Amino acid sequence: MEDLQLSNHAGRFLNRLLGTALGAALILLACSDSPADRNISVETLRDLAQADTALYLLDVRAAAEYERVHLSFTSSRIPLDSLEYALDLLPKDRDVSIYCLCAVGQRSSRAAAYLSSVGYKNACNIDGGLKAWVDAGFEVTKD
Repeated sequence: MEDLQLSNHAGRFLNRLLGTALGAALILLACSDSPADRNISVETLRDLAQADTALYLLDVRAAAEYERVHLSFTSSRIPLDSLEYALDLLPKDRDVSIYCLCAVGQRSSRAAAYLSSVGYKNACNIDGGLKAWVDAGFEVTKD
C-alpha cells in the first residue's frame, strides 16, 4: 500500500513538473536563434497568453489602427517608424521574449528583425498578424 501511495504522489508530481516544463518550453522554443524561424503562430501566442506567462506583446501599428481593434494583453504600442527612437520604452533585459504584432505580419516582421539587430535575442513576429488572430476567431478588444 505504501508503494502505491508513493507511486501516486510521484505521478502527480511528474504531471505538475511536465505541465510547468511544457509552458517553459513554449516560451523558450517559440522563437529560435535562426532569423528565418522568428515567427510564431497566433495559436502559439494564444497558448502563451493563456499560460499566464510574462508575455511582452509589442503592437507596431499606427494609433488609429490600434484604437479600432487590439489585443487586451498588449504591453506596448510603438509604431514601426518610431521604434528606433523608442527603445527606452522596451524591456531593458535583452533576453526577454518580445512578440511583435501588426495588421498582417509585414511591419511586425521588420520590427522583430530590427529588435534582433539591436541585441534583443528573442524578438518574434506573429505570423499573419492581427488578421490571422481575428480569422482564428480569437478575442479582440474594440474601442
